[in-house]
Amino acid sequence: MGMENSCVSRVKRLALLFLLLSVALSGCGFAQRAQASKPNVFVQPPHNEIAMSTENPGRTIAFTKLVSTIPPGKVLGKHSYQTSGNIIGDIQWSAWHQRVCMSYFPSVFNEKLKSLHYNVIGSSSNLFDYKTSPPDLVVGAIITDATTNFFTKSDILDRNSRHESYSLTVEWQIYDTQQQQVVYKKTTTGHVDVDAYGKASTSIEAMSRAFSDALSDLLEDEAFAAIVKGTSQGAMPPAQENSSKNDTSILDGAHITQYKHGSKAVSLSEARKSVVTVQVGDTHGSGFVVSGNGLILTNYHVVSRADAVHIITYDGKTLDAKVIKTNSARDVAVLHAPGIHLPPLAVNTKQLDIGANVFAIGSPRDIKLSGTVTNGIISSYRDIKNRAWIQSTAVINPGNSGGPLVDSAGSVVGISTRMMQDTDGIYFYIPIEDAISALRISVH
Repeated sequence: MGMENSCVSRVKRLALLFLLLSVALSGCGFAQRAQASKPNVFVQPPHNEIAMSTENPGRTIAFTKLVSTIPPGKVLGKHSYQTSGNIIGDIQWSAWHQRVCMSYFPSVFNEKLKSLHYNVIGSSSNLFDYKTSPPDLVVGAIITDATTNFFTKSDILDRNSRHESYSLTVEWQIYDTQQQQVVYKKTTTGHVDVDAYGKASTSIEAMSRAFSDALSDLLEDEAFAAIVKGTSQGAMPPAQENSSKNDTSILDGAHITQYKHGSKAVSLSEARKSVVTVQVGDTHGSGFVVSGNGLILTNYHVVSRADAVHIITYDGKTLDAKVIKTNSARDVAVLHAPGIHLPPLAVNTKQLDIGANVFAIGSPRDIKLSGTVTNGIISSYRDIKNRAWIQSTAVINPGNSGGPLVDSAGSVVGISTRMMQDTDGIYFYIPIEDAISALRISVH
């Protein structure tokens, strides 16, 4: 009997000890650990995003360009212990952050606009995948700044519990493919706070939600909505004539050759070797070498505000190039790739006869299709909104932009720029004389 009482007493003491231990562990955060298995995103104040009507979704729109001007290694914030405040280290902008932007932000943009009934075309996996024709409006985003702070709890039981805040500043630009110019600019900032337990990819979640928050600010703007609806042509002032990006002294020594009648013709096979792919982030266009010191002509909308780009040659070499000068009003730009050693193409500033054979060279839709040649004729010379255009039947597609239109002698007569929507066989090129004049480059 005494032994039984002793056992009962021991069991009661163990039960009491277990109860006290449970309370103590609860106070140390053990109970919170079980409740924080999923990230908890603090809800931002509601946005009044402007939706399109299902009956009239407005002009077609596509998100085609995303770049960052944040220098690698820039300190975005601190990683520290939440309870003690001791700093673990700096958080720096890196290639990983850049990859997150490129991989996740296009989907965020497309999904949000589609949920608001915008007439979005293209896909997140292939930003140039337009089924029939280019969009009316092209949206570009420049990530200009980012800040983040990352707090990790320092106690043993909750060492993986953390809090992360993230802010992104985005400059939005809307390019009207009909007007051939940027018609809208706006800078917005998105912010998000995330609490999480475990090792889930909360940084990706935080960056994506911060971008989504910045996008919501854009979608609240009535001026942006009016451009999409077609009730406004945009509130941007006329595009600036010239913008110098880097040292322009390289232009002083440029030697661009004017083709002379009777000169030796260049075969299409040789001309293709002087055409390059211009890569900016995940997007690309085309360009062509015009001087022995590495000058390359392309479209302004291919490089936009970038200071440096990558050049891919016909034989697969990737080189760095600087943007030297742009003219957004005429949609032209000149680059300098000092490491390129390709024969320059001559230019022909004389108007060809209507019906003359011409050939477009470039990288339509996919970089792997670089060097594609299409042929056609000069259909007409047009004046659209006080700008001269060459109309031709030579087929071009997204990715051809900035590539050359050459004559039967292999000389450049125009720069590939645009196609008329919902039509076949109507394509427009900037006359090479206008392009060179707009950039104020001498021809010899």
